[in-house]
Amino acid sequence: MIKHFEKTLWLLFILFTFLTYVYNINFLLLPVTGILLCAFYLIFSFFLINRLNTIRFIKKNTIKEFSSQRIGFSILVSFLFSFCCFAITFKAMDLPGSIFLLFFSLIGLIIFLFLVLNSRKKLYKKSIYNEISYRGFYFLFITLTLFIVNIVQLINNPF
Repeated sequence: MIKHFEKTLWLLFILFTFLTYVYNINFLLLPVTGILLCAFYLIFSFFLINRLNTIRFIKKNTIKEFSSQRIGFSILVSFLFSFCCFAITFKAMDLPGSIFLLFFSLIGLIIFLFLVLNSRKKLYKKSIYNEISYRGFYFLFITLTLFIVNIVQLINNPF
């Protein structure tokens, strides 16, 4: 259920971004969808990464099954993914300061993916590694593409 909601939010965000750039229509739905994506990853990344169902999580005390290190890492990942969505939203709306947000999210993602790839055998189960690395590389691809596009725009038109 959560994964379907995630895919729906991404499709809406891409659709509204496309309509904004192609038809030059200023949609209020673009920032609203971006904020919803940020809030979604901030709140539900813990469930996505650990493959938990929210109803199962509430009914049973499944949090006792996880180590404190896994919980802390999941919370840090949720902040990082939310920040990346925030930077992508800023760039999609073409607001000033988006290049700095993209840069800091790129640095965070590179450090994060380096840590995940180096410590997957020692600390985490393979399922949590697959969920984290899949979304991490997805965010890395999007932010790196937007960052390169932004740099090329600055080189071609400095003012």
